[in-house]
Amino acid sequence: MNQTTASAAKTGNILSKISAVRLKVRLVGLIKVLAATVLMLAGGVVLSFFIDHEWEPDIPSRIPLMAFIGGVVLVGVFSSIWLWLRKDLSDDQVALMIEEANPWLEDSLISAVQLSREQNAGDQYHSDEMINSMINRAGTNTASFSPARHGRLTPVIPLVLAAGAIVAGLAGSFQYEGTQVYAKTWANRVLLMEKESYPKPVYIKVVIPKEHQSPADETLVHVVRGEDLEISVDITQGGTDEMKVLTTFQISGQKEVKKMRRLSDMTFIKTFENVTEPFTFKIDAGYGVFSENYTVKLIDRARIEQAHFWLEYPEYTNREPTPEGDPIRAKNSLDVPVGTMLRYKIFSSMPIENAALQFYYDKTNKDPKDGPAPTLAKTGKGAGREFTGKFQVMKSMRFRYTLMSSGGLVSDQNSKLYSVRTIEDRPPIVKFKSPGRSQSVTKKAVIPMLLSVKDEYGVDRVVLRTTISRSGTVLKKDQRALENPEGTEKQAVYKWDFRIEDMELQEGDQLEYYVVAYDRNIDESKRAGQSLAYTFTIVSGEDLSRMLQDRMMQLKGDLESVAKSQDKARREMQKTADDLALKQKLDRDDQRRLGRLENAQNNVSKRMKQITESFDKLLKERQVNQIRDEREDILQKNMKKASKEIADLQSPAVARDIAEVKSKSEKIDQTKLALIPDKQEQVEDSIRKLIDKLDKWGDISDADREINEIIEMEKRIREATGSKLKDKHK
Repeated sequence: MNQTTASAAKTGNILSKISAVRLKVRLVGLIKVLAATVLMLAGGVVLSFFIDHEWEPDIPSRIPLMAFIGGVVLVGVFSSIWLWLRKDLSDDQVALMIEEANPWLEDSLISAVQLSREQNAGDQYHSDEMINSMINRAGTNTASFSPARHGRLTPVIPLVLAAGAIVAGLAGSFQYEGTQVYAKTWANRVLLMEKESYPKPVYIKVVIPKEHQSPADETLVHVVRGEDLEISVDITQGGTDEMKVLTTFQISGQKEVKKMRRLSDMTFIKTFENVTEPFTFKIDAGYGVFSENYTVKLIDRARIEQAHFWLEYPEYTNREPTPEGDPIRAKNSLDVPVGTMLRYKIFSSMPIENAALQFYYDKTNKDPKDGPAPTLAKTGKGAGREFTGKFQVMKSMRFRYTLMSSGGLVSDQNSKLYSVRTIEDRPPIVKFKSPGRSQSVTKKAVIPMLLSVKDEYGVDRVVLRTTISRSGTVLKKDQRALENPEGTEKQAVYKWDFRIEDMELQEGDQLEYYVVAYDRNIDESKRAGQSLAYTFTIVSGEDLSRMLQDRMMQLKGDLESVAKSQDKARREMQKTADDLALKQKLDRDDQRRLGRLENAQNNVSKRMKQITESFDKLLKERQVNQIRDEREDILQKNMKKASKEIADLQSPAVARDIAEVKSKSEKIDQTKLALIPDKQEQVEDSIRKLIDKLDKWGDISDADREINEIIEMEKRIREATGSKLKDKHK
C-alpha cells in the first residue's frame, strides 16, 4: 500500500472516531437538557404551589404572579434546548474537545482534520507529501484513542438522579387521596384560574363514650341493642367547615353518608339512634383526612320494659289508695303527699339475677343512697323477670332501678330516672269575706259574719277566738267551735251573726276576734291556719251616726273628681267630633283617638260603681248597728239608686256609642258622633245633682248636730244643777 492510500485510511478512521464522540456528546447534552427541564418545571410548580398556597392571592393578583413564574420556567427550558441545538459540534470543534482531554496528541488531530480537507486539492501551500505525513502521524497518535473515553454520563448523573427522584416522588404521592385533592386544587387555581380554596390541614380525634369502649380494641364499639350511640369528634389541629360519617351496615349492606352536627368550633357530634344492626363507620373530615374504621357490635343488656306503681296515701289525706287492678303506668314524675307509701312492680326485658333501688336527693344525681332491696320473683310467669317492693316517700327525690342480667352485665347507669315530688300539707287558708276589716259598732249591732276556710285534704275543726279589752286591759278571753259549714270539707264557708249585745260590752270597749282552722297534717306543728285579727270598737249610736255622716260627705269629693273627669272627656269628645265632621271614614289615628275616649268613659263608669258600693256599705252599717233615721235612710237609698243608674246605664251607654262609631271605619256615623258630647254632658249633670244633694244634706246634718249638741249641753247643765241642789239640801 502506497503512502497516499495509507493516509486516506487513517483519515477515515479519525473522522469515524470524531463522529462517535460527537454523537455521545450530543446524547449527553440531550439527557442534560431533559433533566434540567424536569427540574425547572418541578421548581416552577413547587414555587407556584408554595406561593399560591401560603398567600392564596385573588385572581387579579394571581394571573401576573403565575405568568411571571411560568415565563421564567419557560425561558429556562427553551434556553437550555436552544443552547443544546446550537452547540458547535463540527469536526474541528470535536477535535479540539478531544485534544483538550488528551494533551499528548500535541495538536496533531486538529491539524489532520483540517489537512484532510486539502488532500488531492492541489494546495499550493502544502504538498501532498506533507499532508499525508501529518495525517499518518495523527493516525499513529490516535491509534490508541477510544471514543468511549469522551461524552461520559458521570457529570450529569446527579442531575438525572434529582430529576428521577422528583418524578418518582410525584408519582408515589399521587397515590394518596390528599395529594390528589391538593393537586386538583392547584390546577384549578393556577392553570384554570378558578375561584377555589386549598384544603386546610386538619387533625381529628374520635371520642367514643367510655361505656361503649372495648378494652382490647380501640376501634371496637359496644352498643346495647335498641339504645342510642353518640360519638364526638374533636379537632386537635387545624380546622374544617364540616365533617361526615361514612356508615356501612353489615347485614343490609346499605351505605350512608351523613353530616355531623357542629357542637362548637372544635367539636362535632353524631347520634346513631335506636341501633338494631351492626355497622362500621369512619369520619371524613374533609381535605382528604379520614379516621380509622370503627366497628359497632351489638350487645344485649337488661332494661325495664314496664313499670307499675300503686300509691297508698297517709290517713290525713282521706284519699283512697290506687286500685289494685288499675296501677299507675310509668311516668317521669309522680306528685304525692308526704308520708305516701309507693309500691311498685317492675318487668325486665330479660331474666336477671338481681335488682337494686337507689335514691337521689341531690339535683345533680350524685351520691345515691341505697333503698330497700326489691324482691325478685322466683316462680310463676314472671320468674326472673319481675321484681316488686315498696318504700315511703317523706321528701322529694329521684330513684332508679339497676338490673344485673345473668351474664353479669349491669343495666345502663344512665337508665331512666323516676321522680317523686312530695306535696306539703300546708295549713288551712282562713279568710274573712265579711266584714273583713276592723270597725266601730254600737252595743246593739248584729254583724253578719262570712268566713272562708280552704285546705287541700280537708279541715278537722274551726275555732273562733275573742279577746275583750277595756282601757288597754284584757278583761276576758274566749273561744268557741264553729259548726255547720256550707260546702265541702276541703272548701267550706261559715256564716253566723255576731250579736254585740250578748257580750255585755260598754262604750269604749274593744273586741278582738280571729279564727284558727286545724287540719290533720302528719306534722302537728303545721296543722293550724289562722285568719287576720280584726277589732270591733264599741261606740254610741250618736258617735257612729256622726262617723257615717262624715264618710258620706267624703263621697262628695269622689263625685267631684268623677265630674271633672267626665267634663274633660266631654270636651275632648267635642273636639274630636269637630275634627271628624268633614271626614268620610276613620283612619288608624282616628280609631286610636276614639279608643282612648272610650277608655276614659269606661273609667267614669268604674268609679261610679265604686261610689255606689260605698253608698251600699253605709246603708248596711246603719242597719247592722240598729241606727234608725228614716230621713237619712231615704236619702242614702236615693243616692245609691241615682249613683247606680249613672254607673250601670248612663255612662255605659255613652261608651257603647263611642265604640259603635269607632267600629264603623268605612263611613262615619256623624249623627251618633255629634250626640255623644250631649250625652256626656247629661252624665255630668246627673253627677252634679248628686253633689248638690250631698251639700244640702250636709247643711241639714250640721244644723241637726248643732241642735243636738245644744240639747245635750242643756241636759248636762240641768243634771249638774240638780245634783248641786241635792247636795246643798242635805
